[in-house]
Amino acid sequence: MALVAGIAWLAVGLVSIVLPSGAQAQSSVGRAANAATGQSLRDAVEQQQSGFLGTYGVGGGAGAGASPSGRLRGSDHDALQVANPDNNFAWDTKEASVFATGVYTLPGTVLGGQMKVSIFGGHNWLSLEMKDGGGNTLDANQFGKARNESVLVGGTALWSQGNTYALATVVGLWGDTSLTDSIDDCGLGPNKDTCAAHRYNFNTSGLIGTLTAGQVFRLSKSPAGPMLDVRASLSYTQNIGDSFLQDNADPGLEDVHHLQKYKFSVWTATAGLTLFNNITLQNSALLRPYIHGYVRQEMAYRNKLYADLEGATPPDLVHFDQAHTYGGVDVGATYTLGKLTLGAAAYVDGSADERTFGGRLGASWKLN
Repeated sequence: MALVAGIAWLAVGLVSIVLPSGAQAQSSVGRAANAATGQSLRDAVEQQQSGFLGTYGVGGGAGAGASPSGRLRGSDHDALQVANPDNNFAWDTKEASVFATGVYTLPGTVLGGQMKVSIFGGHNWLSLEMKDGGGNTLDANQFGKARNESVLVGGTALWSQGNTYALATVVGLWGDTSLTDSIDDCGLGPNKDTCAAHRYNFNTSGLIGTLTAGQVFRLSKSPAGPMLDVRASLSYTQNIGDSFLQDNADPGLEDVHHLQKYKFSVWTATAGLTLFNNITLQNSALLRPYIHGYVRQEMAYRNKLYADLEGATPPDLVHFDQAHTYGGVDVGATYTLGKLTLGAAAYVDGSADERTFGGRLGASWKLN
């Protein structure tokens, strides 16, 4: 019995040694797409909320309103930190999102302050392309691409009293990811000079929750003088892909099949300062230019690949990591004339591993 048990444990040990290299087949693109999609969805919601605060935050008008907004972003990301650096590459992304928001101010007071609630829906697009990085260079016959499209539906409650405010947001996510990989299966079997191309598609789902609190300080006695908004937020992002079957397409090798599943989750804490000014123009129009600087720290970062080889126990689990401290600057302005408010902003965001440039446009119309 002891001998049988020893043989069984030896088999499991051999599987655990062999499995990581096999389990990571088709994961060069997948792990990048997993990280990029989670970050893109988080940023889409953050930018939508920044526009919401700029239009409906402290000093915003009462009543009902409607607000469309959009975002464009491009990111340059270094390779992830992995135990096995083979086939570990950097990537670029192009991203876009659009949102439609309905806002209503509750009559009377709630907890001594004003309460505004919103319901919003949106769509987020991401395209990703692998490139040289991580100490590796793509050969002429190697390439990797990914795409994700996600629908976002959520709601926000904004409470304010005087110059103090608090914001809570909950968002549900449903999407679809496709991977095209010609990186991992190279030089196998009789095809020593070629890379097998693999294409996969799987559904994704997740959620984002955010809590924000802030205080606005007047920096001069003049009503038209500069003001400082000090805010902090805590958020959680989760995005999980359905399991899909990965196989070895090289005809010279024995067929190997295993299920893959990607999971992404992260907590983020953000502290920021916004300096803005209210400038009254002709026809009672109001121009509000601002500059917002922030530091964001990721916590409990989880970018994981689960791979379940046929007949293997336990399933393989691979962790991927990156730098977790970000800084950013957001520069923009809102212009209000009567019931119409227009907003535009540009922002840069970066860490030791990632550099991003993005822009945001928004409009709102007060219904009463």
